[in-house]
Amino acid sequence: MSAEKTIRKVYRILEDVTPLKTDCGLLCGGECCKGDDNTGMILFPGEEKFLENSEEFVIKKTTDGKNILICGGRCNRNKRPISCRIFPLFPMIVDGRIYVIDDPRASGICPLIFDEMKLRRSFERKVAKAGKILAENEETGELLRKLTDEISEIISMRQDIFG
Repeated sequence: MSAEKTIRKVYRILEDVTPLKTDCGLLCGGECCKGDDNTGMILFPGEEKFLENSEEFVIKKTTDGKNILICGGRCNRNKRPISCRIFPLFPMIVDGRIYVIDDPRASGICPLIFDEMKLRRSFERKVAKAGKILAENEETGELLRKLTDEISEIISMRQDIFG
């Protein structure tokens, strides 16, 4: 399956599911939706084709070659990238299996993580399913593995510092 078909399939899976029954952006003023020239949501390979013609977003390439999407704070929810749709969770690949974790990159901005709020189980299951589909595609799976490595490093550093 091509990266574009994989992205389309993942979008359908995550289309109508959210972390809470209410708009969680009301808890933090939409902190996760605010980006600048250096921060944004990572795009999976092929995903930029679904988002590049939107006036709501800016897509930039990072110094390490990843495409990121920068948002002004409000968007058409149907046009959100995968990184936004799964936030504040992340589907890690460990020994070929998907484990959904609280994304440590969200811990400083997302009250769902730092207040340890209970997320909808249906959201967690769909993030896991999306992760499995992303992992099956060569291109999107490669990025998922790279991000898993980066997140593992963050977790390891925090454990070294905080015990």
